[in-house]
Amino acid sequence: MRGVDLPALALTLAIGALAGTLAHLAHLPLGYLLGSLVTTGAIAARGWRPFGRRSRCRPGSGCASCR
Repeated sequence: MRGVDLPALALTLAIGALAGTLAHLAHLPLGYLLGSLVTTGAIAARGWRPFGRRSRCRPGSGCASCR
């Protein structure tokens, strides 16, 4: 996959999986879905930069970092 920061992607997926598993173990409804969604959404909203780098996107995709 060209243009994808694989270590950052792997770290984000690992954080989401861990949060989903913890939410499931806490017996929350839809634990795997909600745990990972809320956690990755919260860290993204706080401006988290995996490994200190900005997230990259396709030029012209309209995302907030391209504007």
